[in-house]
Amino acid sequence: MKYLVVVLPQAHEDVEIIVSWLLQRSPTGATAWYRRWCAMLNELSRSADRCVEAPESADHSQQLHQLQFKTRRGHHYRVIFVIQNSKVYVLHVRGSGQDLLSPDEIRHPDEPLN
Repeated sequence: MKYLVVVLPQAHEDVEIIVSWLLQRSPTGATAWYRRWCAMLNELSRSADRCVEAPESADHSQQLHQLQFKTRRGHHYRVIFVIQNSKVYVLHVRGSGQDLLSPDEIRHPDEPLN
């Protein structure tokens, strides 16, 4: 199934923070990370339904999924998302050193969830 991937504002902010942090240390690394991010979005559009449940899902009323990806240097990131019909809503992007999201940090899309 092909999904439309919608990156919600908080996930955009997460990406901006990650890229800004990387830019201060390595512009080349920031560019490589952003390319990997774009490739991951493409992967989500093709196979979101194959991704595992996120640990945060246990404390939430709706099933949250995650897709993990890593950089060339082995740094791991998690993309937290929900699937609604033929859309994938990206809620957050988390680095390996970040804690799990608390229930109050998770904002769903405004559309009714089925």
